Amino acid sequence: MSLRTPLELGFARYLASYYETIFADTPGVEEFVRRGLERAIVWAPGRMIDQCELMLEQWRKVAAEDGPGLSSFLPVIIVSIAKDFTPVPPDWGLSVGTPVDVVVDGDKYGRMYKARMSYNEYRGQAVIFAAEGQTAHSLAMQLHLYANGPHGRRFKHMHEVAGTTAEFPAVLEQIDLAGGLNPLEQRNITGLVFDLMIRAAMPIFQAPKEGEPNDGQPAPAGYPVVREVDVFRRREHAGVAVTVEGVNPIVRDDV
Repeated sequence: MSLRTPLELGFARYLASYYETIFADTPGVEEFVRRGLERAIVWAPGRMIDQCELMLEQWRKVAAEDGPGLSSFLPVIIVSIAKDFTPVPPDWGLSVGTPVDVVVDGDKYGRMYKARMSYNEYRGQAVIFAAEGQTAHSLAMQLHLYANGPHGRRFKHMHEVAGTTAEFPAVLEQIDLAGGLNPLEQRNITGLVFDLMIRAAMPIFQAPKEGEPNDGQPAPAGYPVVREVDVFRRREHAGVAVTVEGVNPIVRDDV
């Protein structure tokens, strides 16, 4: 799984939550809700504002059900996240490039890994296509309302590490979402474009490489950690025995 995939999955869950709140006020919205999430909100590669016609045509070819006219595949919401990479402004957060020792909550072995954190912003888009303006307006207004609701500004993205799941935050920079009209060659279709800015903390977890010292725990093994420190007296000299998991005890008698 790529480093960005968890963010995309988290954004998909955000849109699924929006979908569950939709109120059907037109026949088009009613059909949109009845169709099911998988055939109502779909992903497109890259940022697509210049490719609306192409995305719409591809959707029509691969996903339209048998039926007369354009209503057989509309309305639909096509979403995308841009391919470019942009760190967030410093006043929002600073990336952590130096590896930090971490223990993941829920790891029954208590393994220690190293983590780095990148704070980035991602340009997203959502385009609502509908056969008539009332349906497009309804879906757009309800997306705006969801973003301004109790769970609309933030969502979580889940990263798998050591057999457990670690949650990280993502935030919409703006929740006053406006859908701009996109002119289409097919004049009987309404297209509304939403620009979204997502700011997210993106982690990288590292385990010891092959040949490096580790704690001897099940894979992925963690880095050696101090588990026990025993202070003792050896005749007239004091001493310290340090037990490091995965490494033979280290004894010092010069303290």
